[in-house]
Amino acid sequence: MQITANYIIQQSHTAYAAPEVHLGHYELPSDMWALGITMFQLVTGQLPFWASYRELESLEWEQLTRAVLMQEIEYVGERWESMSPACKDLCSRLLDRDPATRITAVEALQHQWFADWNCTPNTNEVCTAVAV
Repeated sequence: MQITANYIIQQSHTAYAAPEVHLGHYELPSDMWALGITMFQLVTGQLPFWASYRELESLEWEQLTRAVLMQEIEYVGERWESMSPACKDLCSRLLDRDPATRITAVEALQHQWFADWNCTPNTNEVCTAVAV
């Protein structure tokens, strides 16, 4: 089966779809964007562009796409004040709108945020495990 942007949008919530997916192009970096949305949500309790799923569900497709393509992602507020600079950096690199410069999975695993937690995995072991 060929994975296309339409397939990704149909199979996942569009809030997690990368800008390039909203434009009809699925690439491997698209998954890193989805991880960035997930990380943002885990550390703040909300999505980067919307305060709640209720707000998100009230949007039309065009409004959602416009936010993903153009709305600034803000790393401010009470929840971000307690986050480390490394956490903010990793999240912002995962949510880079340019898939060509977005952080890769291997780079993310080697990021300072994981090193700060003393949990930097051996990327060779992880890549081997994922390939299996």
